[in-house]
Amino acid sequence: MTEEIPDKGARIRALDPTKSFIVQAPAGSGKTELLIQRYLGLLATVEKPEQILAMTFTRKAAGEMKARIIESLRRAEQNDPPEESHQRLNWDLARKALQQNKKCEWNLLENPARLKVQTIDSFCMSLVRQMPLLSKLGGPLTPEDNAEDMYQETARRLLFKAEVDSPQGERIRRLLEHLDASKSGFRSHMVDLLNKRDQWMTPFFEKFAITSATRAFFEEPLQELISAKLNEVCKKFPASLLEALIPLARYAGNNIEESHLLSSLKDLSHAPDGRIENLHIWKAIAHLFLTKEGNPRKAKGINKALGFPAGKDKVEKQSKANFVSLLETVSNEEELLEILVGVSKLPPPNYTDEEWGVLQDTLKLFPDLSQTLRQVFMEKRKVDHAEISLSAMKSLVRESSSGEFEYTDLMLYMDFRLRHLLIDEFQDTSFKQFNLLRLLTEGMEPGDGRTLFIVGDPQQSIYRFRDAEVGLFLKARDEGIGPKKLESLTLQSNFRSQKNLVKWFNDCFTLAFPVRDDENLGATAYAPSSAVLPEESGSEVELHLFEGSPEDRSAAVDEAQRVANIAQNYLKNQSGSSVAILVRARNHLPAIVRQFRNQGIPFVAEEIDPLTSRSAILDLLALTRALLSTNNNIAWASLLRAPFCGLSIADLRILREGDNKLTLWEVIRNIEVTNRISSDGRQRLQRFVSIMEPAMASASASLNFRDLLESLWICLGGPACLGNCSSEDTDVFFDEIESATESGDISQLQNFHRRLDSLYAAPQGEAAVQIMTMHKAKGLEFDYVILPGLGKSSKAEGKRLAYWMPHNDRVLIAPIEEKGGEPSPIYEFIKEINRSKYDYEAVRLLYVAATRARKRLHLLGHIEIKDDEPKPRKRSPLDFLWHFLKADWGKNLEGNSSEESSAEPKEEMLSIKRLVSNFSMPSPAPNIESGDTEEITEEKEESPLFYWAGVTARSLGVVLHQCLQSIASEGAEKWNNERVQALQPRITASLEAQGLSREMAKIQTEKGLKALNLALEDPNGKWVLSHHGSAKSEYSLTSYSRHRFENRVIDRTFIEDGKRWIIDFKTGEHEGAGLEKFFSEEKIRYKPQLDAYEELFRKKGETLPIRKALYYPLHQRLLVF
Repeated sequence: MTEEIPDKGARIRALDPTKSFIVQAPAGSGKTELLIQRYLGLLATVEKPEQILAMTFTRKAAGEMKARIIESLRRAEQNDPPEESHQRLNWDLARKALQQNKKCEWNLLENPARLKVQTIDSFCMSLVRQMPLLSKLGGPLTPEDNAEDMYQETARRLLFKAEVDSPQGERIRRLLEHLDASKSGFRSHMVDLLNKRDQWMTPFFEKFAITSATRAFFEEPLQELISAKLNEVCKKFPASLLEALIPLARYAGNNIEESHLLSSLKDLSHAPDGRIENLHIWKAIAHLFLTKEGNPRKAKGINKALGFPAGKDKVEKQSKANFVSLLETVSNEEELLEILVGVSKLPPPNYTDEEWGVLQDTLKLFPDLSQTLRQVFMEKRKVDHAEISLSAMKSLVRESSSGEFEYTDLMLYMDFRLRHLLIDEFQDTSFKQFNLLRLLTEGMEPGDGRTLFIVGDPQQSIYRFRDAEVGLFLKARDEGIGPKKLESLTLQSNFRSQKNLVKWFNDCFTLAFPVRDDENLGATAYAPSSAVLPEESGSEVELHLFEGSPEDRSAAVDEAQRVANIAQNYLKNQSGSSVAILVRARNHLPAIVRQFRNQGIPFVAEEIDPLTSRSAILDLLALTRALLSTNNNIAWASLLRAPFCGLSIADLRILREGDNKLTLWEVIRNIEVTNRISSDGRQRLQRFVSIMEPAMASASASLNFRDLLESLWICLGGPACLGNCSSEDTDVFFDEIESATESGDISQLQNFHRRLDSLYAAPQGEAAVQIMTMHKAKGLEFDYVILPGLGKSSKAEGKRLAYWMPHNDRVLIAPIEEKGGEPSPIYEFIKEINRSKYDYEAVRLLYVAATRARKRLHLLGHIEIKDDEPKPRKRSPLDFLWHFLKADWGKNLEGNSSEESSAEPKEEMLSIKRLVSNFSMPSPAPNIESGDTEEITEEKEESPLFYWAGVTARSLGVVLHQCLQSIASEGAEKWNNERVQALQPRITASLEAQGLSREMAKIQTEKGLKALNLALEDPNGKWVLSHHGSAKSEYSLTSYSRHRFENRVIDRTFIEDGKRWIIDFKTGEHEGAGLEKFFSEEKIRYKPQLDAYEELFRKKGETLPIRKALYYPLHQRLLVF
C-alpha cells in the first residue's frame, strides 16, 4: 500500500472535531475506518462518551464498528506504535481518547456500554420506550420484521367498514366501484399502501384535512414539472430550426380536422415559450416529429394524416419537401429528440373531476388506514419498524393546546445531551429517518461546538424497496439537515480492487451513470476512484455473451455451464481464493444451481432457497392445514403421500373412488373402504390414523398449537424424513407457528403460508463458492466475482391505488384509472418518472455487484443479433452498460454448447422415499430415577476480561487451536513459514464464518500467522509441536465423581523422558509493561485448571510423573509448573 494516497487531505480534514461534514465514500474507500477515527477523535474532546451517538442501519455494522473502536483503544494501551501510517493514526487518536478516559474516569474498557453505537431502529425504540404516552404506542410492543399478517388484518377490517352506513363506508364503496367491486383487489391495494406508508405518512398525518386548496396543492408540483420540461425544450430547440418550423406547422394545422391535436398549430405565428398554457402547442410540435411509439418519423410517413396532403400544386409540394428536409435535420439531433419524447408524454396540468374524486377518497382513507393498523398493533402487542420510527418522532414533538407544535422534555434532554452525531450508510436513509435527524439537529447552532458527521455513497444506494431515497443524500449535501450546514468531502482511494479493475470501473460506470445529479429523479453522477493496490496480470474483466433469448431453457443451460466452468477453474487453479456468484433476482439461479450439482462443485447459497422449497416444510404446512380443517382434502392427500405415511398412488386412487361427499379424513377411518387397499397401505393407514385421531380431538382446544404440531410431527416420524431439509429449517417453521398463535387464536394460521414467503432455508454445503443476490453482497468482497443473467430485464411493476412520489418538498400523486378504463395520463407520467428512478438504481446495483471483486470480474448475458447489430434486451443490465461494452461484443460472443451439453436435462424418475410400514418410534429414555441429580460439567473457558473482546479473542483462539492441532499432528519439523502463509485464506474464511467482519478477520489473521510463525521459530514451541510418544492434541477426557460428569479438553499431551506432559495453549497477548508479573499471575490463575487435568489423568490410571505447562506462542514463552 502506498503511503501517499490521493485523498489524504480530505481524510485528515474529516477529523476536525469542530466541523460538520458529509463524506461521499465510494466502494472500497475505507469509510468504516474513517468513522472510527472520527469517533476516537471526538472522544478526546467530550466530557462524557454518551455525548457522541453513532448510528448505522444494521446490527452487524454497529457491532463491527463498536468492536473496532474498542480494539483501537486496547491497541493504544501499548507504548509501541504501529508502523503503517493509517494504523498509526488510529493509535494516536486512541491514545488521546484514553487520556480523556483516564482524566474523566470513564473506565471505557470496563464499561464499553457507554459507547453509543447503535442502529437507527434501536435508537428509535429507545425513544419510544422513554415516552410511551406521547409516542401513542402505550406499553412495550415487540418489533416485527414481517408485518404482512397485520397489514392483511388491517385491510380486512377496513373492507368490512364498507358495509357500514357512514362517510367512511361511502368512500370505501366508491373506491370498490372504481376497482370493479374487486374485494381482493382492494385488500391488495391496502396492503401495498401499508408497505409503502413511510412515503406518505407523516407523524401528524391524522390531522391532514382535504380543503378547497388541497387540489391546487397537489397540482402545483405537477405544473412545475411540466413547465420545467417546456422551458427545457425552448432552450434546446435551435432558433433556426424553430423559425423554419413555424410556417410548416401552421400549414399542417390548417390542413387537419379541428379535433386533431395538430389543429392547435393553425394560428402559430411565433415560437411558443415555456408557459404551461402552451403545453398543447409543444405536444403538437412533438407529434409532428415523433411516432406514437416515440421514434423519429420517416419521410414516407409524412402525409395528409399529418397535415401534408399529396397535392399537385407548387405550395403543397414545396411545403412537404421543406418539412421532410427539416425532419431529417431534427432526426440527427439526439438530445432534442429525447426532450421532444419527454414533451409528448407530458400529462394535462390538472386532474379531471373524476380523478380528483377518486384521489380525495384515497387521501381520506390514509388516516383511517393508519389508525386501524395501530389498533391491530396494540392488539397483537407487535409493531413494525416504520411505526417505531414515526412514533419516535412523536415522542420528540407534540401539539400544544394552541394547536402549535412544541418540543417535548425528551427532545430538550436529547438536545442538551447530544454533542456529536455520526451517521453511517446515509445513502440508505428514508424520509422518516431523515425527518428524525432533522429533529435531532434542530437545536444545533453555528459555533456551539456540536457537529454532524455523515458518511455514505450515493453510488451504492440500492434499497428503494426499503424506502431508501438517494435524493436525501444529495439534499443533505447541498442544503444541510435542519439548521446544520455540511462541508462536502469526497474520498477517492480504493483499497479493495486491483488497479486495472478500478480503471475499468471508472471507464464503464462514467458512461452508465447519469451525467449530473438530480435529487428528485434519484440520479447521481459517477465519482471516479483511484486504485491503491497495484495491477495484476491477465484480463481484469471478461465479458461472455450468448446469442438468443435469456428465457430459452437451452440458453440458460449454456450460461449456467459457462458459470460452472469459470468457478471450477478458479477452485482448481486458485486454491484458497474466494469466488462469488451474484444475481439480481433469485429466479436467475435454478439452472446454475442444477449445473453446479451436476458437476459436483461445492457451493453455499445465502438466502436463495425459499423455506417452502424444502419437502419437509411442505409436509409440515400440509399437517398444519389438516389439523385446522378436516375438509381440506388436498392437505390430507398430501399427508397420505408424505414419507411418514407413504401411501401409494394406487391406494390413494382407491380411497377416492365412490362417495365423494366424504372427506378424506372420514374415508381413511372407514373400514369398508380401507379394506379394499393393499395390505401395506392398510398397515400404513392404521398407524397414521392412530396417531392423528387424538391430535384431531385436541386441536381446537389446544392451548399451545406449536407443542401439539411438533409432538405430532415427531410421533409421525417427521424427523426421520427430513430429506433436503435441516432441523434448523423445521425449528424456524415451529417458531413461526408459535409467533402466529401466541394470542391463542389459531384462526391466524389460515394464511400462514404468507408468513413463510419471506423466509429462506438454511444454506447447505461447503463454502467453496458463495451464491447470493447482489443486494446481499453489499459490504462484502471476493477475489473473483461472476455476474450472470445480465441479459434479463425486470418484470413490470403492478398497479397502485395511488401513485405518489416526493418532489422537492411536495408530493406528486395520481389515482389509478377505473378498472378497464383508459390509462390516466398523470398516473402514467409519474410512473414513468419512477421507472427512470428504478433504472438509475439498477445501474447503481450493477456498480455495487461489480465492485465486490478484488482481482477479476466476469459478466454474462444474452443478446439478440439483427442485421449484424447486437441488441441487449431493453432495460436489462447489459443494456445499461452497452455504451461501454458494445465495442468488444464480437470477440466476446460465446459459441453454443455442444449438442450433448445443451440438450434438455433428462427428467429423473421420481420415487417416493418413505418410512417402512411397521415404523415405530425409538424407545424413550428410561424414566428419571429419584435420588441425587446427575450433572454434566463442561470445561469453562476463562472469560475474557472485557466482554466486548470476547468474539474477536475467542474466534482467533478457536482457529489457532485448530492450526496448532494440524501442525502437531504432522510434526513441527514438516512446517515452515511458507506453509504457514498458505493458511492465510483458510484462517480468514474461518474467522469470517465465526461472525467477524472482513476487516476484523484480516487483522486477526495477521495476528494468527504471527503466532504460528513465532511458535515454529521458538525451540520450546517446536518441541511442544514435534512428534512424541503417546502424543495427542485437543484430547478430550471425561470423569465421573459425586454424581457429576466432568469433561475437559487438553490442548497437547505426550510422554517424553518418562514423564507425561500436559500443555495448555494460551493464544492471547499481553500488551504493555510488566511482562514477568503478568506471567506470574497467569501461573496462579491457571494452576487449578492444570491441576484438574492432572487429576483426570490419574483417574484414568496414569502412573508416570506429570509435568504441566502453559505455552504462549505470541511471547514464545513456556511456563512450566
